[in-house]
Amino acid sequence: MKPDAHVPKDLLRHGTDDPFYVGFSMSVYQSSGHDHSSWGEFGRSRTWYGGHTIQGNQQCGESCNFWELFDADIERAASLGANCFRISLEWSRIEPEKGEIDSAAVQRYHDIIDSLERHKIVPFVSLHHFVHPIWFEHLGGFQKEENIAFFVDYAKLTFRLFGSRIKYWSTFNEPGIASFAGLMSGTFPPGKILRIAGTARHLLHMLQAHTRAYEAIKAMPGGDAVLVGIVHNFFWFEPKQAWWVPSYVRTICKFLNLMWGNDTVLEYLRTGRFESKASWFVPGVYYQNPTGRPGCDFFGLNYYSRGVIDWKLMPSCQPGETMTDMPYALHPDGLKKALHSINRLDVPIYITELGVADSGDDMRRKLIEGYMPKVAEAMEEGCDVRGVLYWSLIDNFEWQMGFKMKFGIYNWDNDGSQKRTLRDSGKLLTQWFKRLTEYAAGKGLPVGVALMRSMHVDPGQEPGAAAEAFAHAVHAAWGVGSAACNNGVLLLLALDQRQVYISTGAGATKALPDAHLAAIIAAARPLLRRQLTGEAVQQMVVDVGLGLAGSPGPRHDSEDGLDWVGVGIFGTVAAVIGGSMWCVDLWKHWRRKKEFKACKRMLDKIKREQDNLRTHAWSRPASCPVCLEDFSAPPGPGEGAEGTVPSSTADEARASSSSAPSAPLLPGGDAGVGLRRRSGGQEGAKEGSGDGDAKTPVTLRCGHTFCEPCLEQWLDNHTNCPICRQDVSTPPGAPTGKGQPATQQQTSTAEERERAQRAAQEVLNTDLSFRLLMLQRMYPWYLTDDMIGRWTGEARETGTFDWAGTREFQLRDPGVAAQQRESGASGFGGGWGGGHSVGGGGAGGSW
Repeated sequence: MKPDAHVPKDLLRHGTDDPFYVGFSMSVYQSSGHDHSSWGEFGRSRTWYGGHTIQGNQQCGESCNFWELFDADIERAASLGANCFRISLEWSRIEPEKGEIDSAAVQRYHDIIDSLERHKIVPFVSLHHFVHPIWFEHLGGFQKEENIAFFVDYAKLTFRLFGSRIKYWSTFNEPGIASFAGLMSGTFPPGKILRIAGTARHLLHMLQAHTRAYEAIKAMPGGDAVLVGIVHNFFWFEPKQAWWVPSYVRTICKFLNLMWGNDTVLEYLRTGRFESKASWFVPGVYYQNPTGRPGCDFFGLNYYSRGVIDWKLMPSCQPGETMTDMPYALHPDGLKKALHSINRLDVPIYITELGVADSGDDMRRKLIEGYMPKVAEAMEEGCDVRGVLYWSLIDNFEWQMGFKMKFGIYNWDNDGSQKRTLRDSGKLLTQWFKRLTEYAAGKGLPVGVALMRSMHVDPGQEPGAAAEAFAHAVHAAWGVGSAACNNGVLLLLALDQRQVYISTGAGATKALPDAHLAAIIAAARPLLRRQLTGEAVQQMVVDVGLGLAGSPGPRHDSEDGLDWVGVGIFGTVAAVIGGSMWCVDLWKHWRRKKEFKACKRMLDKIKREQDNLRTHAWSRPASCPVCLEDFSAPPGPGEGAEGTVPSSTADEARASSSSAPSAPLLPGGDAGVGLRRRSGGQEGAKEGSGDGDAKTPVTLRCGHTFCEPCLEQWLDNHTNCPICRQDVSTPPGAPTGKGQPATQQQTSTAEERERAQRAAQEVLNTDLSFRLLMLQRMYPWYLTDDMIGRWTGEARETGTFDWAGTREFQLRDPGVAAQQRESGASGFGGGWGGGHSVGGGGAGGSW
């Protein structure tokens, strides 16, 4: 497949506004060196038989010196079309000695991120890329379970340092290789061989460290806004095809595959179960994660090839293949095998490494022309691939093989000049980067509409069954969708029989399960009953498009028409609507998309806070309702947790802390220091530094909590609560009027408890309404008064609100609006494609 050949638009990136990422991966150690590290020490040591640990006794040194030349290298990546760049946060640089942080290294990483941002490139980072500090290696590294805590502390440290600037975090790069090469083949630190059970334990400890680091990051402020995954090298061994394959070769391949850990890693990430048993004479290693499936927001796939072993137990290749400079041949079909295996985890996939060692450039061109189409085919077949990163931008240090292996798209002269020269294959790679990102921007599955006055129904046949059979027959006859992935959708309406049915191909059922289709039909029934057929069809087509884009199903409780963006419908016999690439002012569109994403994050944050407060998981909000920024201290557990206030008095306990006579509206302790200083009180003069910018939470007696700076600014001109407007200047115990929560004395009767609970709920309701209004001021383009009223009413009635399921809000997504404009203007120009409904789904009903 050439770069100008067809690449599928339906890249199945449902539920994200992020682009399809293309770019490069680099390891800071491999491209910059660092002697004071586990690999620096290993490179200076000897093997168990006295040989050099690195071929030719080469040392990494400064390698291609990315550490100093990063800005020019990042500019090179940008010139090739990269919109992302993956690097390692080297533990040995940031914490060279236990507990000591190198501020210069931290600043250099900030400089690198600054450069990426200037070039509009998104950073991906790995916390561990085979290298760690010498002090950690001397403690036993990941051979010992007790050392996991050091890595978790490091993960928390780096997230505090860089968490606000980086969205994509990988805990480990290739834990299977680190374990296999370190304790089976002895080619990586710690250089041990044939430690079968030790290899399994090492891999288990790294997976446990991933689980604990994931949980630690997610528990930190801002942790819910980032994605934390893991990177695995999917590689396997197979015998060389021949007229006779010795049984010992098959046995060796089976053993090596077990030790490499493809199945072991995937099973742990899917279920939390770890099991490795190589032989009856070797102790097995077993573990079950106590919380079940471990956290993993995405899977990073490193794929190069597979290993072929001949009867001499030497690396080889299958007939018709050519070996690369590494001990394997190119194997494009294996990439699809890997993607389909990983896709069963049901998490997004980023191909974080894909490349070839080639001292010339012929094999590199073959890899690009052979592997990139397989990525496209896998996406057509339903694999949720979100990006492709090439290894590597520049030739660098290839571990135990030294500088012999040339993986870079840029040739590097290892003569002290640091000269980089773009290889000819770089142009081909740029073309593929461009094709993938362009088509990803305009994803759209074909939708057909069949509208008829009357449908033939056999005697004794139910109209609903007839509609289902006819819809599937029309779907197959028209060939709606791609034959390769069977991803089309057909909408059938028979007016006389009052029947509607939506048929989906197998490729579309992931985004449109039958329950989602039933919700689409239910939402359109009021229009059909009013004989507004055109509007009903239009609404259903739009809802189908929203579903394919990853939005939740429509709500059923509204019969009002919405302000639909124009959608082209090819009527009576058939209509095909497909999303095509929109052509609008790019800067304005990017800004709108960024604002909409920020609005969604804030809505999700507000809903999560409300849910945690209403279920008493938190004792107070996590953010200020005025500025909507997080408090400097996370919320503690609410009622129901061990050692907390009983439910009858939990909300009163918050109010009862507001008892300082010198500042009757404030809680006691450190939270009131800054505000007491504002009044010039002696207590305020004594306590703390009073940093006015600190987001210290302050809870008023009415129950509402604010950050100290916002409350100080408000109280300069007011004496009441910004939300409920209750007077907070009166001393404790004085009457405060309507809206005052229960008294500070513990309630003892059912009536008093009920009154306290109602007061607590009212505090939450008014807090939610206020937050939504403040958010509307920030994003008036996306939030209307009707939405605010609906969500506030839902929260009062049900205790929560479904912002994500509101169709009006979904349609304000700039991407959805642009997609609808484009499909309405140009239609689907790719033909029906030969799809069908076999193996797919569907739902229907009458009106």
